[in-house]
Amino acid sequence: GTLVHLGATPPLSIMGPKDENPRGFFESERIMELNEEILEACGSRWDDPRPVTLAAMEYDTRQRFDTRARDLIGTEFASADRIVVKDPRICRLYPLWRDALIACDYSPRLLLPLRPPAEIIASLAYRNGLGPDVAGLLWLSHVMAAEHDSRADARSFFLWQDFLKDWRGTLLAAEGDLGVACDAEGERDARTVEGFLAPDLQRHHQTSLSDLAQDAT
Repeated sequence: GTLVHLGATPPLSIMGPKDENPRGFFESERIMELNEEILEACGSRWDDPRPVTLAAMEYDTRQRFDTRARDLIGTEFASADRIVVKDPRICRLYPLWRDALIACDYSPRLLLPLRPPAEIIASLAYRNGLGPDVAGLLWLSHVMAAEHDSRADARSFFLWQDFLKDWRGTLLAAEGDLGVACDAEGERDARTVEGFLAPDLQRHHQTSLSDLAQDAT
């Protein structure tokens, strides 16, 4: 959302707000739906923490998904210069989307925020009823796959709490990692970004590992 407020193009079929995120997700409904199909073809689903193996997919099936991903990028972003592609499932499907972005003449630049796992576990328990063991493994599988599969590309890791405390400084640091401007120094949209990151909507589940251990007992 911050990148969109700074001028990047969001998807056409943007996901609407929900109770757990009233400002919206800035994710594509159609990309999410395609990712669900891809996971199913791999014998997986969004809440299955086991590794996803794209290489095991049949060649013709993979080619169909590659074509659909490229077509979807074209329809969702209409050849805009700078786009935001966001869906948690991409953490485990990045090689396919990387190929599609490059085929559409985009050069992927990755922003990889890291939230404390205890907060993710609490969020998944509240929203989806997942137990802490499955939720923890799910968090780990996403983070490890995203780190491993993005090593060939420009990327920037940052702590989510650091971004919320200093969004401008975090994005300026990211610009150095990515070799591309995020327009974080511009004053024109700063007030809009700061309003978007209103404190009352930040980090709904602030939980420590000690809190989880106490709940387990």
